[in-house]
Amino acid sequence: MYVRVDRRFYAHGPLRFVWQERKKVGFCALVCFYFRFQNVCFDFIAFSLQETFEFFISLFRFSVRSLRLLYIFLFFASLHPRLLVFFFFTIFFSCFYGLAAAEDRFAPDTRLFTLKNGMSVVVIPDHRVPVVTHMIWYKLGSTDEPMGKSGIAHFLEHLLFKGTDSNPGDVFSQFISKHGGYHNAFTSFDFTAYYQRVPKKHLPRLMELEADRMVNLSLSKEQVAVERNVVLEERRQMIENNPHARLQEEMNAVLYRVHPYGRPVIGWKHEINALNYEDAFNIYKRFYRPDNAVLLVMGDVEFDEVYELAQLHYGKLARRDTNVPRVRRFLVEPPQRSLRKVKILDKNVSQPIFRRQYDVPSYVTKGWKTGVSLDVLANILMARPMGRLHKGLVLDRKIASKVHVSYHGTRIESGVFVIEVLLNEGAIFSDIEEEIEHQFARLAKEGVTENEMRFARNQALAMVVYLQDDPSALANFFAEALMTGLTLQGVQAWPRHIVELKASDVRDAVSFLRPESSVTGFLLSSKIDSEMLKIKKNRSAEDWRDDRQKKDGQ
Repeated sequence: MYVRVDRRFYAHGPLRFVWQERKKVGFCALVCFYFRFQNVCFDFIAFSLQETFEFFISLFRFSVRSLRLLYIFLFFASLHPRLLVFFFFTIFFSCFYGLAAAEDRFAPDTRLFTLKNGMSVVVIPDHRVPVVTHMIWYKLGSTDEPMGKSGIAHFLEHLLFKGTDSNPGDVFSQFISKHGGYHNAFTSFDFTAYYQRVPKKHLPRLMELEADRMVNLSLSKEQVAVERNVVLEERRQMIENNPHARLQEEMNAVLYRVHPYGRPVIGWKHEINALNYEDAFNIYKRFYRPDNAVLLVMGDVEFDEVYELAQLHYGKLARRDTNVPRVRRFLVEPPQRSLRKVKILDKNVSQPIFRRQYDVPSYVTKGWKTGVSLDVLANILMARPMGRLHKGLVLDRKIASKVHVSYHGTRIESGVFVIEVLLNEGAIFSDIEEEIEHQFARLAKEGVTENEMRFARNQALAMVVYLQDDPSALANFFAEALMTGLTLQGVQAWPRHIVELKASDVRDAVSFLRPESSVTGFLLSSKIDSEMLKIKKNRSAEDWRDDRQKKDGQ
């Protein structure tokens, strides 16, 4: 390939050449900047200096990896060096916050805006299939309920499907079913969410229906009485007839002595029985309003399209003057200084279960480093085949058939770290406790290995990819994070937080797993001998530790 060369380019150097052609270069830069102006204005201001530096590094990596850019580079060089300068600035400003940021950010096309009435709107484009996921999240959970009214948030979730004056009965549900979509709702400690998935062309009508029931719910006392019985039956099936769910409910109530997290989301049975029409309507008027909601739309949509539809259907809803502060104030949990245990016997239990819950910080209370550290620690303890607890209990000692470890950190006040073990026949609960404490002591003393960190990081980064392949899971992830106080920029930087995590951070996270800040639960059949709850008489704790140390030294 023959390349024509401008003598000034080599005689005076590239920088001087750019200076001599500064007017043309400046014009090209302004043109390119114009096309990226909207994204830069909305998002680049939020970048810190460190993130800006990392952007240039990622831009360099992106340019080097792209073979097509090399071909284009040679093409421009073959025409004229001046065009080469134009090409450079085009790549620089086009990639600015766009191409390079997409490499380092989770779901980089996600955008957020706020309507004049205070309603937040999140848009996540995904053009793979012509469908949309539409979700409304309200800042109303079981922790917002008045004392003595547990379950009212979940009860109201049921009542919202009763219709309005303009769309009575099950018009909403019939519309979704008619067009092959699905819809449902759920209530948690910190929020209530309603979600639907329909073909893209039905999004305007869907928004119209959802906006209508946000402010125009029509209820009768007869409907409230009937639905209260439905909720009571749901509690019987999901909690009272489920030994595992009963264990979780009892453990939550013991773990939190004064905090509302100790109340079941579905409510206590005797308090559900007392809920009435006035209770439901008062909560509805107080919390169901646009300035207390977040709309999330994901699917085959563009930002401008969702913006117009949201303005049309939700923007017309007035902000309510309820004189209720937006910041929720919770009771402060007193220091926990004692070991607590819960035991449930049930004849329907076929395999004994050991469960331990730790009260730990959340992503909101201690930041991303602590949250990611606890997430990675859970993986290091559980992951097959070499997870610490999985290897110790299932492979080596063969006293358990399954180990599950999880960290629930997307909560406003505090998170919970859970270890659950299914025991094999002949095993006793004290063996499980000994192994857990032994592994925690090793982690606190020796830390984690590089192989464990590499494996855990890869697992976490793979989850980033898998989430983006599941529209519902991705939408839930973003909405739950935003509802609990995290920022969009923080959520998008999740992969970077994983990569930057150090082994020392995971080691420090073990300090949160203190026995006195936990509750231990035992679920076993009433037919099983109570010796399972005792320590074997022919084996002392000292003998067990000596055997363990010898084994670790091999």
